[in-house]
Amino acid sequence: MQTESGITPWFHDRRWQWLACVLVALALTSVAPSPADWTAQLRAMGLWFWPVFLLLQWGCALLLVPSLPLVVLAATVFPEQPLWVWAMALFGVAGSSALIYHFCDTLGLTRMFAADRRADRARLLISRHGATALALWAATPFLPTDLGCYLAASAKMGFKRYLFASLLGESLLCASVIWGASHLARHGI
Repeated sequence: MQTESGITPWFHDRRWQWLACVLVALALTSVAPSPADWTAQLRAMGLWFWPVFLLLQWGCALLLVPSLPLVVLAATVFPEQPLWVWAMALFGVAGSSALIYHFCDTLGLTRMFAADRRADRARLLISRHGATALALWAATPFLPTDLGCYLAASAKMGFKRYLFASLLGESLLCASVIWGASHLARHGI
């Protein structure tokens, strides 16, 4: 289901969201071009950092934008608190997973994936192997976890198994990224 230009209607309708993300990133880099400036400004937010972090993480899930860079950012801003960063990242994953599960049909992603043969193969894999496949997908770096969650939701995986699998896989991935980033930040690398 593609338009004449080859762009799927779902992406075509949401181009403005991607454009907004790019514009925000450009604005941030022009205001504070140095990562050291970012760290100081983000630490100055205090407790307000975490609600903003969660809202951004949940928004990323709905837009199919990877949120792992946010987790890396939190780990570098608060390298002395890796356990807290990990807990907040998993809280964000739980919220993102719930949003994806409950709004998959509303966002039109089920229809979009129905037209894609690769998505059908991935959905079949998830249907066949269930929570294990989703947990492995979520734990694999460079595989978009949100996409795996959308496919599992469109395959009508039970919510409890779905949530457990996405949390299990993401907990492993986030832990490796958080403790790795915290280690690098503490040692000035």
